[in-house]
Amino acid sequence: MMIYAFLLAVSAGIVTGGLTGSAWAMATGEGPGFYLLTERSLATPIKVAVLVLHVPLLLARRGWAMGRTRPVLSFMALGLACLWSFIQGVFILTQVFGVT
Repeated sequence: MMIYAFLLAVSAGIVTGGLTGSAWAMATGEGPGFYLLTERSLATPIKVAVLVLHVPLLLARRGWAMGRTRPVLSFMALGLACLWSFIQGVFILTQVFGVT
C-alpha cells in the first residue's frame, strides 16, 4: 500500500510538471527552462511558479542525458527529480484533492 501511495504522489508531481510546462509552451511558444530566471520582468513571479512546478522534468531530462558520461551525477539528478516530484505530488494530493 505504501508503494502505491509513493507512486501516486510521484505521478501527480510529474503530471503537474508536464501540464505546467505544456501550458507555458502553448502560451509563450517556448519551452520552460532555467533561462526563465535570467531576465526580469513583470511576469517573473509567474516564471518562478512555472519553473518550480516543471523542475523535476528538467532534472530528469538532464540526468537521463548525462547517464553514460557521468553516471553518479546522473543518478543524483534522477533521485532529486524523483524526490521533488514526490514532495510536489504529496502537496498537491493533500492540499488540492484532500487525500490523506
